Amino acid sequence: MLHLRITSDLSIDGARQATWSSCLYDVKIYARWSGAQRTENGIQGYANLEARRIGVQLASLLMYAVIALTVLLLAVRIGFGLANRLARAEIA
Repeated sequence: MLHLRITSDLSIDGARQATWSSCLYDVKIYARWSGAQRTENGIQGYANLEARRIGVQLASLLMYAVIALTVLLLAVRIGFGLANRLARAEIA
């Protein structure tokens, strides 16, 4: 059994077991973390992000739609301008 202390509240324990069939070692690592409050804060933070996800997706969709519509209208405006130039050139 191996005990490795990373920080004051995080330690890793490792154990190996020999398997008789393949003569290989099966390494198992167990992490012990006494920072339950940090874990709880992480879970709450993730839940908050999940709750805001729909709003962020809608904002992104709206920005994409506005930009796409602007580019489309700009292309139409340029097309009408070129068509008017060509039509005037034919008459003169």
